[in-house]
Amino acid sequence: MIQLTIVKYGLMKIVASGLASDTFILHLTLATLNLLINKRASTIADMIMNNSEINSVFAHMPDFGFIAIGGSEAIDFLQSIITANVETLADGAMRQGALLTPQGRILTDFMIYRIAANEFILQCEADRSDDLYTRLRRYRLRRPVTIEKRNDLVCHIWWHLDMVPASMPNLFADPRDSALGYRYLGADANTLLGTHGAKPGNIDDWHAIRIAKAIPQGALDLTPERAL
Repeated sequence: MIQLTIVKYGLMKIVASGLASDTFILHLTLATLNLLINKRASTIADMIMNNSEINSVFAHMPDFGFIAIGGSEAIDFLQSIITANVETLADGAMRQGALLTPQGRILTDFMIYRIAANEFILQCEADRSDDLYTRLRRYRLRRPVTIEKRNDLVCHIWWHLDMVPASMPNLFADPRDSALGYRYLGADANTLLGTHGAKPGNIDDWHAIRIAKAIPQGALDLTPERAL
């Protein structure tokens, strides 16, 4: 038997021995490796069963404003002036949309959340929210629709999730790409998301994922009155 070089697999060292015929045999250390792999898999399964997300991260999304739209004709009103199809938007879901110029260029892009049957929240960049609010009120005319600023709302992004806790209110999946995770609308994110194993992160890391996916957002990517 000829002692050969130590081969490393992660943290495991597997000693390989060989015969003069160059036929190599792995000793029982391979069984130890399998044991560790199975133990790791069992640990991951336990974490999932306990609703503890593995390496999930959350971060505050700053510099955004929120506008609430409600009333018996809220759907018809929004359907007539924005790009998103709100009729097919399910309760508890969100979708990207925009308000356009008469020439079809983007004035303001936003995310629209459907809170209930006739209740919606629009989230756009803070420095564009006043203009969006003014235009929405102008287009409302005499419709029975309420339009209100919601300065009490806060948005956090939650990504790198392996699973999502069931029946968690105010949590919306980003439909543009699963890598973008979820958005949570609430001021208690530090406490609530922390209880599910999420760690505070940097919003720039999330934007890096979004940019890598070539997903535009905001005036920097969609220049107002120029972008189509």
